[in-house]
Amino acid sequence: MIERISKQSVVLPTKTRPKKIVFVGSDGVDYPFLFKGQEDLHLDERIMQLLHICNLMLAQKRSDWPPYSARNYSVTPLGSRSGLIQWVEGATPMFHVYRKWQLRQASRKATAQKGATEIERPSELFFKRLKAAFDSNNISPDALADRQKWPLSILKSVLEDLINETPRDLLSRELWLRAGSAYTWYRTTEQFARSTAVMSMLGSVLGLGDRHLDNVLVNLESGHIVHIDYNICFDKGRSLRVPETVPFRLTGNMVHALGPTQIEGSFRLSCEHVLTKLRAGKETLLTILDAFVYDPLVDWAAAHDHLVSSATVGVATTLAVYGTDARAEAAHPLARALFAVRIKEMHMAWLENRERLYNALTRVTDILEKMHKYREGQHEFGVPLKGRIDGGEGAFEGERVEAGRELKQAITLHHDMLHDIRPLLRSLAHLNYYACRLINRTFSYIRVYDELLLLDKGEGTLLSPCAESLPVPPPGFEGATPHFKQQQEQNAQAKNVSRKVRQKLEGRDFVLMSSNDEENTIPFDANAVRKPMTPIEQADALIREATSLSNLALMYEGWTAWV
Repeated sequence: MIERISKQSVVLPTKTRPKKIVFVGSDGVDYPFLFKGQEDLHLDERIMQLLHICNLMLAQKRSDWPPYSARNYSVTPLGSRSGLIQWVEGATPMFHVYRKWQLRQASRKATAQKGATEIERPSELFFKRLKAAFDSNNISPDALADRQKWPLSILKSVLEDLINETPRDLLSRELWLRAGSAYTWYRTTEQFARSTAVMSMLGSVLGLGDRHLDNVLVNLESGHIVHIDYNICFDKGRSLRVPETVPFRLTGNMVHALGPTQIEGSFRLSCEHVLTKLRAGKETLLTILDAFVYDPLVDWAAAHDHLVSSATVGVATTLAVYGTDARAEAAHPLARALFAVRIKEMHMAWLENRERLYNALTRVTDILEKMHKYREGQHEFGVPLKGRIDGGEGAFEGERVEAGRELKQAITLHHDMLHDIRPLLRSLAHLNYYACRLINRTFSYIRVYDELLLLDKGEGTLLSPCAESLPVPPPGFEGATPHFKQQQEQNAQAKNVSRKVRQKLEGRDFVLMSSNDEENTIPFDANAVRKPMTPIEQADALIREATSLSNLALMYEGWTAWV
């Protein structure tokens, strides 16, 4: 039982500002948890249950060492917007390992230059190299604002440069330094290889994405790997604004930490073993998965960008489940109250975004006016305009590109905030619809009752049709009823999730993701009956995709593919 809650808490400096709190049990033991707000944890809870079942399937031999297990932890949703996550002691995010190296480098430069050196964030580092690569290849600066125009060859070149600048032994060195002897180091690296293999194969089957450095934790004492944040799963990563192109994280530093044989040893054999065991228990796993994917409290239909806050994910779904005809009267005030709270929460963000939009538009307008006046001056003095911008107007070009980028970022942020609040608007419209339908149905009953009274009096009137007359839906909700349409979409997405997982477990779903390497390209015919791959073939194909330079080059810069 919980005896008390510690008076002190730690606020983590991340986007949603989660709080580390400690529950003191009646046994005198401290139980640390992470309290997260503005996020729906129902999906994380389901994934933890799936990992527990997978661990039972993999742990059939007690003689296996290191054990085949995926580190799971307690997740307790407290509603659609908050929850508690068990704090994993002793685990260090991989980003901290990378950051330590950056701090050491900055300290050395500061000593040599006798001045403070600013540490660049991964995105800043990437764009600095990308801009330099564009300049050296005479590519227009306009292309920086449009990812579709980034040549793959340039991206591969930038990634190779960043890989060459970053040591490959950052993680393996930390494991070595923590080990007191060669035997301890051997056990630690074996545990790391086995743990990485289990999570890599489970992650590929479950379509787990968003494996950036902060979401992959390592216990540097034991070698266990711990994954957190399971919001992007069941292949949602492929439909992000920047689609993910690798099935799991297996970058250079992780490969180097797998031991002397690296991939070609315990890691590969463990991957093959995990896939074999999962296939053997396929029906059990799929039966449990079906119960999860049809859970109405988990919003499968939403494929959110990983930069968008999931603050209201599940709110619309929860209201749709509990806001039926019988409870519409009680659910409507709840929806309005949630809407009012959300407006208060977003008030400052809306005003800041409005100011940012105004400033960006003003800056773009000013620059365009300057360029227009410059061109008018050229015409006035008889200087013909050429297709290529000359040196004079080129002075405005960099400023114009930068202003355009700021405007695009402001507009993107505006759409992200709308994305957060739209589910509540739909919920309100959904509840208003049911209230109108209930009123119409009541009037229909009254009309029929009046006509029955007239018949009883002997008047030869005919009963009017009792068909239910539906009100006109609000704008944006025409067509099928919101609840029915939402349920259809959710069921379709749940079926799609179940189908994809089945195909992966059968070795039939490996359509190579976007890769321009000719040696990795397999012709694919959607109508052809494909021969299922063996676990060995499937593991090999997944490893090749995860380590492909072409795939890694296309990953989002915040994923930090060079570490």
